[in-house]
Amino acid sequence: MSELTRKNIRLKTYSLAFFLVLSSLTSNAFSQVKNSSQAVKTSKGILKIEDDAKTIDNSRIAFKSLSLNKKLVFRYAGSEGEFVSIKKYFPQKNPNLIIFFVGAEAVACIGQFFIVDVSGVKPLMTEKFGNCSNNPRITYRSQALTITFSPGKANDYYKAGNKEVWQYNNGKLKQIL
Repeated sequence: MSELTRKNIRLKTYSLAFFLVLSSLTSNAFSQVKNSSQAVKTSKGILKIEDDAKTIDNSRIAFKSLSLNKKLVFRYAGSEGEFVSIKKYFPQKNPNLIIFFVGAEAVACIGQFFIVDVSGVKPLMTEKFGNCSNNPRITYRSQALTITFSPGKANDYYKAGNKEVWQYNNGKLKQIL
């Protein structure tokens, strides 16, 4: 085999290896954004939760900021020990409706939820809702969400309330049970 052929093979091998590493990094970065509990790739761009802090009256206050394509949508000043994460999003490809969980380390209420809808010109966000349960049944049909919270059990460590059913459709959240 000639020296030129060996160099071509080596160059092709390095090029292929570089391409595989680059595509692996790119796909890993995309999947981390898409599947993260802190960010999701929506139909309008990347919706992301970030820790934030602001000084107000000489006091440093911790916030959670929600941004869409690096533009602030909402800033949440939670209580000590609270956290925000993405629970689910619909539809699975190019989601418009993102359900967030606001959790707490408190025993009285493990957490509640809110929905961000990016289907319109401006993102819409609901108030927090739920019965303090962290595991509702969520169904998505015809651009509408139905979220069912089971009632709490006696002697539960966390105190979930009565059964609740919430529906989100066309920018409106209402409790139906």
